[in-house]
Amino acid sequence: MNPGKRTWVYKTLKYLQMLLDIDEFKKHFAAFLYILELDEGTKKIREYIINYYGQNTQQWAYCYRAKCQINTNMHVESLHKVLKYHYLDGKKIKRLDKSLHALQKYIRDTTVERIRKLTIGKRHTTKI
Repeated sequence: MNPGKRTWVYKTLKYLQMLLDIDEFKKHFAAFLYILELDEGTKKIREYIINYYGQNTQQWAYCYRAKCQINTNMHVESLHKVLKYHYLDGKKIKRLDKSLHALQKYIRDTTVERIRKLTIGKRHTTKI
């Protein structure tokens, strides 16, 4: 598949993911699959989407998760970014002990930061 089609497929899937109306999502998803079927260059990706995403739309489409209020992956991805780039220097760590050590540093730092924020407003000074 050429890069232009690949980009179009990705952007269309992201658009479908963001739809909030279930009926509109179903209509657009079916139309998307039909368009993919018409083009010879996108038939394989169509089969892939049907096999891996078409069966579980309730898990990835926002219209089925409207009451959640947030994307459930956002906090996990944010934590992953902090751990990887701030505590592991962007490296892929294979050893469990190094990963746990980085996690302990993160927990220590967040605990200290939380305590600091809680006590910062409780300072009492007396003016002379």
